[in-house]
Amino acid sequence: MSSSSETLHGLLIDRATATPDHVAYTFLQGGEHPVSWTWKQLLDASRDVAGYLATEGIEPGDRVLLAFDEGGPGH
Repeated sequence: MSSSSETLHGLLIDRATATPDHVAYTFLQGGEHPVSWTWKQLLDASRDVAGYLATEGIEPGDRVLLAFDEGGPGH
C-alpha cells in the first residue's frame, strides 16, 4: 500500500486522482431514487466539510462525529 493510501483521506485523494469520474458511492434519495457521487464529488464534499470544521476551530487530529440528513452534506 502506498503511504498516501494508509489513511482514509489518502485513499480518497488517490481514488479521486486516479479515477475522478468513477462512482464512489450510491444511495437512495427519498428511499427510492438512486443518486451516485463520483470520487471527485466525494473529495470535493469532504473538503467543503473540512473547511467548515476548520472555521469552527476544529484542528487536524481532533475527533468529530458527522451526522447528515439523507443525501449527505449540502443536500
